[in-house]
Amino acid sequence: MKQQEKFYVRDLLRKDFNPAVKIDVQMDELLNRAMNQNFIPVIDDLGTFIGIVTRQDILRYFIDKAR
Repeated sequence: MKQQEKFYVRDLLRKDFNPAVKIDVQMDELLNRAMNQNFIPVIDDLGTFIGIVTRQDILRYFIDKAR
């Protein structure tokens, strides 16, 4: 346990894990990403994290659209 204290969270995160999308992404792209990711981080034009979109959000959008 003592050896683990030298690591920071940033050292453990993988850059390719759940890549983020920009705020203006199309829903079709979100659906494609949701096939491989449980959630999709969303960033603004400056690269600042602003939230996440979940699979449930995407499914709800397409179900509502089909009604």
